[in-house]
Parts: sequence; structure tokens; C-alpha cells
Amino acid sequence: MARRNSPRHPTITESEVPVAKIVDDAPMYALDKHTRLGREAIRRFASENDEVRETLARYVPAARRNDAAYMAAF
Repeated sequence: MARRNSPRHPTITESEVPVAKIVDDAPMYALDKHTRLGREAIRRFASENDEVRETLARYVPAARRNDAAYMAAF
């Protein structure tokens, strides 16, 4: 007799994909520091968002701003 949820008889559950949060026309899932596109999205977000750009400029040395933005997004 086969058991439920065994590798031979998986259970399939249907559910809706969660709606992605959007900030300044960028989906938040794009802000991933582990991919080239994610890092590019973070840099763009940090340069185009006035509050983020000003905060980084005020508190973070110029050479470390991208790294600070990556960590903040992470």
C-alpha cells in the first residue's frame, strides 16, 4: 500500500503567487545582492531614490556606498 506524500506519490497544492511589492517601478524581488542584475537594480534604486541617495551620501564613504546599499537591500 502506497503512503501519502511519498516520493512516488507527491502531494500537489495549488496556491496563488504572492503579489510583488513595487517601489519606484522596481519589484522588490529584483533587489538581490547576489546577482549581477540584482546589484544593478540596487545601484539604480539607490541613485534614483532621493532619501536613500542622501542617506548614503551623509553616512557612508563614497567607496563603500554600493556595498552599504547591497546590505541594506538584503
